[in-house]
Amino acid sequence: MKFFSFIAFFASLMSIPLLMTACLDTIEVVETVDQETLDGLSKVDTLYIKDTLVLVERMSVYDTSFIYDTVKTIDTLVQIDSLWIKDTLVQIDSLWIKDTLIINDQSVVYDTSFVYDSVFVYDTLTRIDTLVIKDTLFIKNEVHNAVSYFVSIEDIIKNLKATEKVTFVIRHAERGDDTSISGGLNENGITQSKELGQKLAGIDDIYFMHSNFKRAVETCQYIAEGKGQTVFEHDTIMALVDSWYVFDKTKFEDYKNSNGGGWSVISRWAYTSKFSDAFYDLDEHSLFLEENYFAPSYAEMSRYSMAVSHDQVLVPFVAWATNRQVDLRQYETSKWLNYLAGVAIIVNENNEYRYIPVKGLSSGTM
Repeated sequence: MKFFSFIAFFASLMSIPLLMTACLDTIEVVETVDQETLDGLSKVDTLYIKDTLVLVERMSVYDTSFIYDTVKTIDTLVQIDSLWIKDTLVQIDSLWIKDTLIINDQSVVYDTSFVYDSVFVYDTLTRIDTLVIKDTLFIKNEVHNAVSYFVSIEDIIKNLKATEKVTFVIRHAERGDDTSISGGLNENGITQSKELGQKLAGIDDIYFMHSNFKRAVETCQYIAEGKGQTVFEHDTIMALVDSWYVFDKTKFEDYKNSNGGGWSVISRWAYTSKFSDAFYDLDEHSLFLEENYFAPSYAEMSRYSMAVSHDQVLVPFVAWATNRQVDLRQYETSKWLNYLAGVAIIVNENNEYRYIPVKGLSSGTM
């Protein structure tokens, strides 16, 4: 079509007469004729352009330049440029972020792993994420890793190396309305505990630690029951009560009353150090719990341990253990630690520590 149009257009400009006829799928160009013949042949009845049936009746030869205009319809093929949208698939390169998590053990990984949260929208990636962390992020020189999302407890168990030991430091299951020391779990909390235990069936016996509150003890008991564990080895740790981090109870109560309650005050202190005159030093008190109870050393730990405490202990401890990367900023985002959520402390044979936020329910926050 382009060839035909070009000849026709050129002929009209140069006044070189051409005789052209078309029939069905054919285009025939006749040799040049003299002016006398041209004068007797001024119109063409029909015109057929390639495979597209375009009939033009009684069209002047000079109007064949119009055929050149029809070439512009080929411009509609520019729409194929819409396939350029495929280039937006370059966004998949964002998954390259995963590779940066495998580069080295440098603390620079902190910032990169935070970006990784955008991928964590897909729950199925949880297990993959755990495997990546398992093979790379070991903590040395008291620097904590910056994992900012919650991984299921059963996934930690499944991906634990043969040479590693773990302690799960978690909040008790859902309680009833009684918040005193004698307040136990409600029916939902009992079910939550048993179901978590069922997910852990098949592993070695778990050594339990808990506060002296009834709901903490019951959480351990029902997890062991759901797991099918017949020997309930456990200890009561008085340091796991709610008041562990509180230095001045009077100031703490005053701050609670004037700053939105206990959750707001505790989370603001744990993340910003505000109200610090009402609390003990976060680093010192958290390290004490770890070194004396949760993970004193690889040799002194059981293969699997679980410490069950309360939210006012767990929120500061999780903030400390994860270098404040996990979001429990109730004062800012309204996020608070969920039941059966906390942090896993994993220790290898070289006494290298790593910390991963964990969840026993579908979400680590509430």
